[in-house]
Amino acid sequence: MDQITKEVLERHGIKLISQLRKNIANYSWFENHRISRLRKPIKTVFSSLEQFGIGDLRCRNLQSLKFKTEAILLIYSLLLEESHCEFGVSLNILLTIPDSLAQRVKITK
Repeated sequence: MDQITKEVLERHGIKLISQLRKNIANYSWFENHRISRLRKPIKTVFSSLEQFGIGDLRCRNLQSLKFKTEAILLIYSLLLEESHCEFGVSLNILLTIPDSLAQRVKITK
């Protein structure tokens, strides 16, 4: 990405950071560690959303895409809330929908 695009994005509050490579100058190992810590939760959420099929949406129009995306995000949010309430921990891997939640949101397995 060129420097002009980066500057435009930074004016809008978006800072793009790439991971450490051998040919990057003025880059600290501490910054690389911070980036790795930021990436892990993002990758975890994306992985969980992929299990719900967010990458395989077949839509003919924008309204359908929006509806399906919002439905997947809603289910993910409900499962995340359910795991916090029942187990007191974060939901890292979503394999099945708990029966109690499925009944509450009227999902059939």
